[in-house]
Amino acid sequence: MTERRILVVEDDVGTSRLVGEILRSEGIQIEYASDGVDALRTLRTSVPDLVVLDLALPRIDGWEI
Repeated sequence: MTERRILVVEDDVGTSRLVGEILRSEGIQIEYASDGVDALRTLRTSVPDLVVLDLALPRIDGWEI
């Protein structure tokens, strides 16, 4: 079985850490992005199994992504 990967896109560090800890406890590999520009950059080079996306992000919001 391949390792599952999730991209967490969240500008609040505390929320991002909490979500990441919960997912890691389930054996999931986590990648992080703190704004829409970083999220798009990550998605262009690596496609995760799932994206957890905050809609109110700086630079490019979640709706635009």
